[in-house]
Amino acid sequence: AASALARLEVPVALVGRVGADEDGVWLRDSLTGVNLDHLVVQGKSGRAYILVDREGERTVLAAPSTNHQLSEEDIPPESAAGSAFLYVTSSGDDGPLEAQGRLLERLAGSLRVVFDPGEPEALRGWEALADILDHTETLLVTEKAWGLLGGEPKGHPPWGPPVILVKRGALGTRMITPVRYLDFPPYVLHRREDLLGADEVFAAGYIAGLLQGLNLPQAVRLASSLAAHFLEDAGPRRYPDRKVMDAVVSSLR
Repeated sequence: AASALARLEVPVALVGRVGADEDGVWLRDSLTGVNLDHLVVQGKSGRAYILVDREGERTVLAAPSTNHQLSEEDIPPESAAGSAFLYVTSSGDDGPLEAQGRLLERLAGSLRVVFDPGEPEALRGWEALADILDHTETLLVTEKAWGLLGGEPKGHPPWGPPVILVKRGALGTRMITPVRYLDFPPYVLHRREDLLGADEVFAAGYIAGLLQGLNLPQAVRLASSLAAHFLEDAGPRRYPDRKVMDAVVSSLR
């Protein structure tokens, strides 16, 4: 997501941990245009094993790594100074979840939070994520993760953030707010097994759209368009650039 934002020429900093190993070097070198001043280099880099069945369902197995050791000291509030948005992703363990929750408490009201939990976090139920959800403006979830959290297909729960975007694959994206739900066309136009990276491009496009002053439906449409563009020729070096984004934004206004 950080790489995708940088490719869109959105100033972005990555806060967290990365391994002090060859994988960590490769990861840092690949983050062109991303501010890494607040990235802790220690331990082993994160590694995920992704299994895809014939129906396209993915199972992600995450090996223990430096990510599981994320602490409050690794994400000082000053690392978010001057930021408009904070994009919070899966953390992998109780300690990191607590650290993220405490950070959001300290930053409350100073920036807009987009939370994108994975299915392992969703399995805990919304109560376990309440410290983060309480400070979240937009929740990004897959349809499966939304169900695991206890969400209803069309209803906005009392514990839900103001905006919930449920990514439903070939069924498109559903935006749920306290007053309505609205469906958007899918960015997965053709059946394919590998969608890796598309959700991150979607998140980057959504944040970039809001930064440019788009309204919520426009920001979702921009996010979907950029994710679809990425899937046409997927790969880290194929992230949509600012020229692609500007063309989509012009068509939306």
